Formats: sequence, C-alpha cells, structure tokens
Amino acid sequence: RRVRQIVDGVSACTKLAKKLKETDPTDPMLIVCGDFNGGDECGAIRYIEDGLIGPDFVEDGEAVTSRNKKITTCAPLVDAMILKHREAPPTLVVPELISLMVHDLTSATAYDNPILSKDIIERLKRIYDNFATYRDEGNKRVMCKTDVEQWLEIINKKVGRGSEF
Repeated sequence: RRVRQIVDGVSACTKLAKKLKETDPTDPMLIVCGDFNGGDECGAIRYIEDGLIGPDFVEDGEAVTSRNKKITTCAPLVDAMILKHREAPPTLVVPELISLMVHDLTSATAYDNPILSKDIIERLKRIYDNFATYRDEGNKRVMCKTDVEQWLEIINKKVGRGSEF
C-alpha cells in the first residue's frame, strides 16, 4: 500500500509539473515526507532511492506490486538526511525549507510575518491560475467552490482531508 501511495504521489507531481509547463517536468522540486516504517527493507524506500521496484520485492511475505514500477522523475530521489552527514533528531522530517520559501530571513519578522519569495509566489500564482475558472465583477479570475474541490481531489484524491496520500 505504501509503495502504491508513493508511486501515485510522485506520478501526480510529474503530471502536474507537465500540466503547469515546468521546464523539465521529470525534474520537479519534490520533497517526499512520510513515516515509511523501515529502512532498506521497505518497498517505498527502495522505490524512491532505486527508482524502480518489481513484483520480486517482497515485504511482510507479499509482493509489494504486481508489475514493474519505474519512478517518473528523471532520476531516483536522494535522502536529504544522508547528505547532511549527521544524525537526524527524531522529529526532523526534512531539512529546513523556510529559507527557500521566505524572502529575507535576516529580518526579525521572517517567522512572525513572512514575506514569500518571488519563486514561491510565481509557483502559487501558476497553480492558482490553472484552477481559477470563475470571474468576479471586475473580471478578475477567482477560484469558486468547484475549483477548490477539483484542486482538493487532485491533491488529496477526495474533497476534505486526504487519507495518507
């Protein structure tokens, strides 16, 4: 089940990157977080780090997939914690990302009143423009309830909070 969720999630990211006309949809800025409950013996980890998994991979006495699955990114993903050459504290999921998302971290208000970076604003605008189909009185594109529900279904596979996706 975890392998299917990771395969679906990574595939959804590359499909969305293609739809958003990213320069190279197979090389998205992608971070995969999760509690995979294992190391090298975990199918989800093997898929992410090796870039493929097949029906010969057995976990808990069962094949994790019925057919070969190849990652849709241009290369397998890398465990960011291995790159840091240090032990991760138990609560650290990913390295610090706020510096990539917020403009001017040196400001005393960077965490209290963050100003999003230009890159994040551009990406959010592209996503918003992709889903906003309704026009208000001023002819400005806005997301209506149907647009929001469509976005949630793409992100979470259902309206409401996603379940493990």
